[in-house]
This record gives sequence, C-alpha cells and structure tokens, in this order.
Amino acid sequence: MRVDSPRLGLRGRVDFIRSEREGLIPVEVKRGKAKRTATGLTGWPSDILQVTAYAMLLEDSRETSVHQARIHYASDNAWVRIAVTDDLRKDVRTAIGEAMKLSASPRRPPVAENENLCKHCSLANVCLPDEERPLENRTLPAPPDDDRQVVHVTDPGSRIGKSALCLRVRAVGGSVTDLPIAQVHSVVLHGNVQLTSQAIRLCVERGVGVHWLTGRGRYLGSLVASVGNPKRRIRQYMALLDSDTRLRLTLALVSARIWNQYRYLLRASRGKRQLRSNLQPALRELRTATHRLKRQSNVDSIRGIEGVAGRAYHGGLRRLIQPPEFASQRRTRRPAQDPFNALLNYSYSLLLARIANAVLACGLDPHLGFYHTDRSTAPPLTLDLMELFRVPLCDMPILGAVNRRTWRLTDFDCSDVGVRLSRNVRTQVIELFERRLDTTWKHPATRHPLPYRKVIELEVQLLEKEWSGSEGRFAQARLR
Repeated sequence: MRVDSPRLGLRGRVDFIRSEREGLIPVEVKRGKAKRTATGLTGWPSDILQVTAYAMLLEDSRETSVHQARIHYASDNAWVRIAVTDDLRKDVRTAIGEAMKLSASPRRPPVAENENLCKHCSLANVCLPDEERPLENRTLPAPPDDDRQVVHVTDPGSRIGKSALCLRVRAVGGSVTDLPIAQVHSVVLHGNVQLTSQAIRLCVERGVGVHWLTGRGRYLGSLVASVGNPKRRIRQYMALLDSDTRLRLTLALVSARIWNQYRYLLRASRGKRQLRSNLQPALRELRTATHRLKRQSNVDSIRGIEGVAGRAYHGGLRRLIQPPEFASQRRTRRPAQDPFNALLNYSYSLLLARIANAVLACGLDPHLGFYHTDRSTAPPLTLDLMELFRVPLCDMPILGAVNRRTWRLTDFDCSDVGVRLSRNVRTQVIELFERRLDTTWKHPATRHPLPYRKVIELEVQLLEKEWSGSEGRFAQARLR
C-alpha cells in the first residue's frame, strides 16, 4: 500500500498493514536475520527507522494514531514488535531533515567507512566504493557481466519496429528478425535505416541506447535514457568551468594517450631490430612529449605537445603496415584518402557511439568536456574519453587485421573524392570491434580483469568521481 505525507515530505510503500484491536499496524518484511542482543531478538536501527516512518505516514494519511509496528525477519522466522514512541518519531524527523539537506546539496557524500553497508546498496555501481577504497590486503568481487548484445543494422532501407517486448528488424528483402529487448544493450543504425516511434519508446523505457551513423560511418548522435540526476550535471558544470580542474584532467588524459601510443610502438617492434631502428625518431618524439607535459601550465600548450606527438605516432604506425597496397602517406580524416585511414575512421565512429552510450547512461552532459572544444560536431566530453581507447580498441585490432591481409584493395571504393568501405568491409570492422570489446584487461582500480566494454563504463564513472570528492583515479590505466 502506498502512503504519503506532504507535511513530512515523505512517501513510501508498506509491505502490508494489519488492522487489530490496537489499531492499524504497519508491517515490514525482511529476508535477513534479526539483530541479536542479550535480551533476545530485536530490529536493526535502519529497519526500526523505516517502520516508524511508515507509522507516521499512516497517521497523516488516515488521521489516526499508530502506536505499534512490526518487522518480520524471514531467515529467523521471527516477529519483532516495535513500540512507536515520541523518541522514534523525533529520529525520523531528524533523518528526513538530513536527507533533504543532502538532496539540496550538489556535493556527493563520502564513501561509508563500513564496507558491509555497501555490499547490497543499490547505488554501489554509481558510488564505486570498492574502487575508491585502498586495494591492499583485499580482493574486489568481479562485477556482474552484462551479456546483452549491441545490434548493428547496416542494410539500407531496413526498418525497426516493435512487437510486444521485441525489436522487429525487417530487411528490404522481406526477412524479419525479432530481438528480445531484454537481450539488447544498444542499437546502432548505419545509414538509411528507419526506426519507428514505438521502437524508440521501448528502447527508452528499457534503457537501450540508440546511435545514428551515416553510411560512411560519421557519427551523428545518440539517444540514451540517462539516470536523470541533475545534481551530477551541476557538479560537472561547476568542476569543468574551473581552469585548474580542466588542466589537471587534461594532463592525465594526454599523458595516458601518449603513453599508450609509445607502448604500442614498442610492443609492435619487439624483437624486430630493423623495424625498431626505423621507429626510433617516433619513439624519441613521444618520450620527449611525455617529459615536456610535466612542465606545462595551460591547456593550449598541452594541445600543441599532443599534436606533435600524434603526428609522430601516426608516422610510426604507418611503418607497421606490411601489405604495400595499404601503405598510408599521412593521417587523413573525412574523407579518408587511403583504405587504412578509412578503416581507422570507421572504427573510431563505432568507439564514439559506445562511449556516448556510457556518458549519457552515467547522467553526464557529453557537450561539456575539458580538452576538446565545442567546435566539433561530436560531443566534446565523448571525444575526450575516446583518447583513452583509440590505441587498444581501434588502432591495434585494425592494424592487426590489415597485416593478416583480411582485406584486399578491391574491397574498397576508391575515387578522387576519397575511400569508402564496402558493406562487407563495414560488417567485418563491426565484428572486429565488438570482439575487441569482449577482450579482458586488468584495470588498476580493480584486482580482476574486466572486458573493455566494462572498462569504458568504469572510466566514465571514475571521471565523474574526479569532481565528486575522489581525485586521482581517472586515466590511470596504461598499456604494458
């Protein structure tokens, strides 16, 4: 039964209510065990506070007096009687006042010192108490895996509708595929694909993100049902309008990106003396950039260093390409002027959609970043976070597939305007990217390996903690 009281500023749902000779008695059912004392079993303080609040809500909504409440602990099969006293009513009013003060503040409360309070808390995936506490002498439990799938619809003219609790994909040829919404993580629409309003509503209701890409792979936008907590965005706005915070986050981000680029070139040339010798100018430039970063005090100078390092890295990356027909002269974006750059650009768009899904689901504003400016068509915060994952999720698998001769030059549509991927190549890049997301990696915030799709979500949450009272954990992951 739902009860509420405008006077108390409280509402709740009582498990059930008994009507006895003494009057109405609210009853709360708990699955656990009762508290044990020298005099017998009693209720836990939080449970007593809860049933007292139900008693006060009943008093206001039914205009009657409630003098007793009960708690049933299923593990003990025990009933605990609670006398609703004035002292307990005072405790409830105090708790309501503290909750309202906390709700009005944009600051997040600190992590509880008692670890047991966090084990079954519904907000643990937002607060990340285990990732914040020191890791010494303890092992974090592995988070539950999300086995939902990302659905990519690439056939032009396809139509996605709703059928009961399924997304129904109807191809141009007439074939129909039903996808249970409970098994869908997000939907990526490539090119001319129709999505009905009923299907959009189902996705929003079930927290399934929808992302639009052009036929060439350019990211257009996303629709994700976010957590809807305005306090998170207030904290984000307050933090990212502060120049010191922006500088600190920019240094951490660019340091991580340059380190990953440096380590990948080292890894790719391990045991290859001639190749390592050819990469020495690029490696030297990346090492110099890492040292110069430590002396910078403004974001613009950091952008200049990152630009020089990026050119050196892509120069080294081109030397790792083995098939001569895929040789790339320089880094080109849109339109790509060679097949290798076209493959990179398409995989970057897939990564952008995945990170946008994590940012929006976390309740952050993707349009307020700290490194990229708002001149880009893509949301700046999403572009910021992409820098952490370009090398492991895009550069490494794409270069590996090219060197394994997965594609031939005839698979690409090359013209004076640029290079375009065929439908078959786009499908293979999507499969390559999704497989890469399932690859596990041990993040420094945990003691157990996580799939990259979980690492993306974790980094977004760690970024949000940077301005919520727990600094120094964002962008600490590095390639070994």
